[in-house]
Amino acid sequence: MEKKFLSELNKQAVSGMKWMAISTLVLVITQMISTAILVRLLEKSDFGIMAILMVVKGFADLFMDFGITTAILHKQNISKNQYSSLYWFNMLIGFVIYGLIYLSTPTISRFYGQEELIKLIPLMCLAIPFSSIGRQQKTFLQKELHFKQIAVTDIVSAFLGLCTAVCLAYNHWGVYALVISNLVRYTAGNIIFFFLGIWRMPIILHLSLVETLPFLKIGGYHTVSQIVNYFTTSFDVLIIGKMLGTDSVGIYNLAKDLVLKPAALIAPITSKVATPIFSKLQNDKEKLKKNFFFVQKLVSNLNGLVYLGLFALANPFVSLYYGNSYHECVHLVQILALYYFLRQYGDSIGMICIAKGRTDIDMWWNLIVVCITPFFVLLGSLYSIQIVTLALLLGQLLLSYPGWYMYTKKLLGIPFLKYYESFFCTVLIFILPIVVSLVLIYFLSFPALFTFLISGFLFTATAFFILWIFERTFIRNLLLTMKGEE
Repeated sequence: MEKKFLSELNKQAVSGMKWMAISTLVLVITQMISTAILVRLLEKSDFGIMAILMVVKGFADLFMDFGITTAILHKQNISKNQYSSLYWFNMLIGFVIYGLIYLSTPTISRFYGQEELIKLIPLMCLAIPFSSIGRQQKTFLQKELHFKQIAVTDIVSAFLGLCTAVCLAYNHWGVYALVISNLVRYTAGNIIFFFLGIWRMPIILHLSLVETLPFLKIGGYHTVSQIVNYFTTSFDVLIIGKMLGTDSVGIYNLAKDLVLKPAALIAPITSKVATPIFSKLQNDKEKLKKNFFFVQKLVSNLNGLVYLGLFALANPFVSLYYGNSYHECVHLVQILALYYFLRQYGDSIGMICIAKGRTDIDMWWNLIVVCITPFFVLLGSLYSIQIVTLALLLGQLLLSYPGWYMYTKKLLGIPFLKYYESFFCTVLIFILPIVVSLVLIYFLSFPALFTFLISGFLFTATAFFILWIFERTFIRNLLLTMKGEE
C-alpha cells in the first residue's frame, strides 16, 4: 500500500514538474514578446514609472501573505474553520494594506517628484485586494498537486494581460497600458483560482484570529527573510528612480529584467530537483558534498552558457529585442550579466541551508547584505546608471569571500578555492566563445537578426565543443542521471 502511494505521488510530482516547466517557459516567452512590442509603442519614462509601481506593489505583497502560504503547505489536516479564518484574515489584510498605500501615495509621489503617481499607485495596487480573492485557493491547488490547473490558469491570465497591454499601448494609453494589463492579469488569474478551489475547500462566514496564530508563527521568519531580500534586490530601482529620474530607471529596469529572465528558467528547475536530494543526504556529509559539487558544476555551466552568452551577444540581442533607440541598454546588460553570473553561483548552497534546516544562516546573511548593497547603489547613483551596475558587480565580488565563509565553510567545510573551482573552470571554458562572438559582432555589418543568429550559433557551437573536450565525463554522468541510471 505504501509503495503504491509513493509511486502515485512520484507520478504526480513528475507531471507537476512538467506542467510547471511548460508554464514557466510560456510565461517568460509571453513577457519577452510583451516587452519587445511595448518598447516600440511606449516612452522610456513609462517603463521607469512602471518600475517604481512594481516595487511598491511587490513590497506590499510581502505583507499580504504573512507567510500563510508557507504555513498552509506545511501544516496537514487544516479544518474548515481554520481555512475560512485564514481566507477572511487574508482578505482583511489586503484591504488594510491597500488603505495604507492609498494614504502613503502623496508622500511617494513627492519623493519621486512625479504627480502622475498619485493616480497610478492606487490604480496599480488594486491588484492587492484582488489577489486576496484567489491566493489561498491557488495554494490549496498547489498543496494537492493540481499543477496542471495552476499552469493553465497562469498561461491564460498572462495571455489576457499581453493582449490588453498591446491593445491599450497601440491606442496611445501610455503607462496606463502597463498598469491596466497587470490588473487584468492579476484579477483574471485570481478569479479563476477562486472558482477552481472553492468547491474543493468551501469557504464559510467564520473568522477567528486565534485560529490564525499558529499559521502566522510558522510563516513569520519566512516573511522577515523575504522582506529583507526584496529590499536588497529592489533598492537599486528605488534609488535610481529618485537620483537619476524615470528615464534612467526605465532603461535600467529593462536591462535588469532582460538579465533576470534566465534565472526564472534555470533556478526553479535546479532547486526543485536538487533540494529534495540534498534533504535525503543531510546526515551523510560525504555524499552530500559529492552531490553538491555535481549540482554546482551543472549550475555553473548552465549560468555560463546563458549569462556569459548574454554578455557576448548583448549588442545584437538588445537591438533586436528592444530596438535601436535602447542601444544604451547594451553595456548595462553586459555588466548585469556578469553580476548575476557571479551571484547565481551561490544558489546551490542556499539549497543546502534548506536541506540541513539552517535557514537561520540565510536570514542573517540577508541582513548583512541589505546593509552593504545599498551603499554601492547609492555611491553609483551619484554618477550614472552604468556606474551603479559596476558598483553592484564590485560589491558582489567583495561579498564572495564572506559568503563562502558564512555558508559553505560552516555547512560543508569546503575550502574557498575548491568551492569556486567550478566557477573558474566555467570562466576559462567560455573565454574563447566570448572572444569569437565579440570579434565577429564588431566586424559584421548585417542587420541585428542575422548578426545575432550567426554570432549566437558560433558562440554556442564553440562553447559546446570546448565543454565536450574538458567536461566529457561530467556530461556523460549528467545524461546517465537524467535517464535514471547509476
